[in-house]
Amino acid sequence: MTAGNLLTSYAPGEQFRMHLRPDHRNIEVLVTPEILAGLAGSDYERLKSALDRGFCVRGTGSGQRARDAAARLARLMDDEQPPRLLIHAATLEFLAWHLDSYKPLSEAEAVSARERMLLMAARERLLQDLSNPPTIADLARETGLNQLKLKRGFKAAFGHSVYALFQRERMDRARELLRRHGVAETAVILGYSNVSHFSTAFRKQFGVLPREARRGVLE
Repeated sequence: MTAGNLLTSYAPGEQFRMHLRPDHRNIEVLVTPEILAGLAGSDYERLKSALDRGFCVRGTGSGQRARDAAARLARLMDDEQPPRLLIHAATLEFLAWHLDSYKPLSEAEAVSARERMLLMAARERLLQDLSNPPTIADLARETGLNQLKLKRGFKAAFGHSVYALFQRERMDRARELLRRHGVAETAVILGYSNVSHFSTAFRKQFGVLPREARRGVLE
């Protein structure tokens, strides 16, 4: 999962594994649909159609207010004896902004439970080797989804195109590698044969060149 992204899931009886970078932290709030409906009121309607299908795994982008609320909740949880009311308040704030970031799918965008599982497998395969990604044709062949469903499914399930999701994860990894490696070495590790192409991609993601990011880490 990419840093800063939000995930809404409802899968009774299912088990999932989530792979996180060592410096990433996951904030997870578990709540039943019935309790959520009581808490959220009319805002619950955003989720109702997805939950009524009995299975939902949706990336909902990267809402800044939800991220800020998650950070506040994390800081409270780091305290040895955090005030219980503040934990409740911070959790409700996080849920509110998380729901606010959720956009219902149209019928054309909606995918079946089986397709969602295949998309999760495709995502894991895509991010398996950040130096040598599979092509969309490879992913389609390995999952059994046609290329159009694969492209639409990634956008619906994870909030990004196949390429955009790969690049976000690749650049997040680059930022970590720059703490220990030079720019050229980092580019090679991530499969770039041209350092300038790597620098352009990094600046597009973070607004600074890799050498500037590296100086910021080391100084």
